[in-house]
Amino acid sequence: MRLRRSDRSANNRNTGASLRLPDLSISRFCGIRDLTISRLGRVNLIVGMNGAGKTTVLDAVRVFADRGSQGAIGSILRRRDELYEFKDSDGDLVSGINWEALFWQRRLSDNVPIRIGPTDPARQLELTVRAPDSRELKDLAFGAASDEIWTLVAKYQGEERTDLLVPVMVPPDINITPAVGIRRSRKNRSGELSPALVKCQSIGPGLLTNSQARELWGTMVLTDEETMAVDALNLMYGGEVERAGMAGGENFTVGRPVVRLAGSEHRVPLKSLGDGAIRLFGFALGLANSHNGFLVIDEVENGIHRTLQPSFWEMVLAAAHENNIQVFATTHGWDAVEGFATAVARDGNSDGVLVRIERDGDDTHAIEYSGNDLLVAAERGIEVR
Repeated sequence: MRLRRSDRSANNRNTGASLRLPDLSISRFCGIRDLTISRLGRVNLIVGMNGAGKTTVLDAVRVFADRGSQGAIGSILRRRDELYEFKDSDGDLVSGINWEALFWQRRLSDNVPIRIGPTDPARQLELTVRAPDSRELKDLAFGAASDEIWTLVAKYQGEERTDLLVPVMVPPDINITPAVGIRRSRKNRSGELSPALVKCQSIGPGLLTNSQARELWGTMVLTDEETMAVDALNLMYGGEVERAGMAGGENFTVGRPVVRLAGSEHRVPLKSLGDGAIRLFGFALGLANSHNGFLVIDEVENGIHRTLQPSFWEMVLAAAHENNIQVFATTHGWDAVEGFATAVARDGNSDGVLVRIERDGDDTHAIEYSGNDLLVAAERGIEVR
């Protein structure tokens, strides 16, 4: 995937691919009771006040992509610090994932399911919980009380999968806990899990770690996509970055991102170039790892100067079209909104939508702005955040 302007022609676009989420319905998921976004595009910028539910929308996309797997849900709840303390069978104080936080008003119920997906009910993911049966508990050596264990049932397009949700026993001062559970999935005639999961890569709101960079870079090594990282960094450095990659050594066992600048034979640690360079590098890796899937970016404006915003969004729009990626990003910044509007206006074939999330008590609403509406708002300074 190459992002240089000469490559961003209509002939290279993947315009025939349909969107996995042409619209979005979320019901009883975390802090959202009901939300309908009537139109989504190839690239979607989500705005709204603090607490409106922007990040929850990103989390819903992740859960939908992973078809309600315990792993995706567990990582979301751990990131939110949704943990609670209890005593194990030995009387030791430990912590576990608060699975109740997944449901609206923190109520585990098999009567009112979570629903996530397009507004077409036949294409929605449905999540419910029930008490575990004896077969699920038979081989589980675990000291938690029976009322602390639940079975999550995920249904999607006629297929059903179950995950046994148990408190993960770790000391309360440990922030990251492994997911523990039992999973049963049906397989189709080809032997593959059915329905197939959708690739979904998450970036932000913080900086990319060296471990994350190593994992994402591994899929790009010795491919044409290696140039993407260079192109992204040169949005900021105007062609001064010639090469980018990962370097390791005895003192850097996990590797670290490095670049080579024009006129120099030395490798420079990416972190020495500042937070903006790390963010751009992370965005490029995210795009390269999201083919035919989703890319979700939280607080996309972090580290990107306002003068770079239009070029940055042109890069994202081009990559999304060329590689059938549907992008969801959140922002609080007007510079990101204005840059997004400018890029959408420049790109006649683009499909960019701005979605404003509003909350009124328990009700959550969405207002969608098309490319033309968004450009008018940006030119006139009309507040859409």
